[in-house]
Amino acid sequence: MHLRTIPISVAVAGFACLGGPSLGTSQDAPARNRPLIAMADTFLQQPFREGARTSLLDSAFQRQDVTVNITASVTPFICYGDTATAVRAFDALLLSAYVVGNMREQLRIGRDRDQPEAGLRGVLQVYAVIRSRIANYHVPEVDAWSEALATRPFAAYADSVAHNRRAKCDKKTSRYPPGAVLEPTQP
Repeated sequence: MHLRTIPISVAVAGFACLGGPSLGTSQDAPARNRPLIAMADTFLQQPFREGARTSLLDSAFQRQDVTVNITASVTPFICYGDTATAVRAFDALLLSAYVVGNMREQLRIGRDRDQPEAGLRGVLQVYAVIRSRIANYHVPEVDAWSEALATRPFAAYADSVAHNRRAKCDKKTSRYPPGAVLEPTQP
């Protein structure tokens, strides 16, 4: 994978090397890519499932036919200064979802070209799964993406997010006060 980072100086715990939204169907994909697309679909639907995330990221980093641009505008969750292990783990899942969603679309269309809309849709899908388990985990920017998906043409919105050169990874503030506990969602 050609991974291009556009300056983000942040360490992400649990990420080596660095429901809702609709993703394209794998039936249109080249046959050689369908097994990896199926694995991506499984991860995006069940991000807590053991092994899928690591296998996908290992595959992504070994591929030469995938390019993912990582910027502060498309991965704002890694810019916060939260130190709680659970929060950092959820943020790492969202980062993985961005890479996997982006890669999945490239494999589906058979074209090596960054697909930020698909990456954002992957984030939204995994975010919904996380929020279904931990209601008070939140990323304000992802909440805004979710609202945009419901109220405007998402492709144009995603493009504007991806090309926002003013987004910087210098927030360093925490979303949670010291000692805050992420509470499981009540059934």
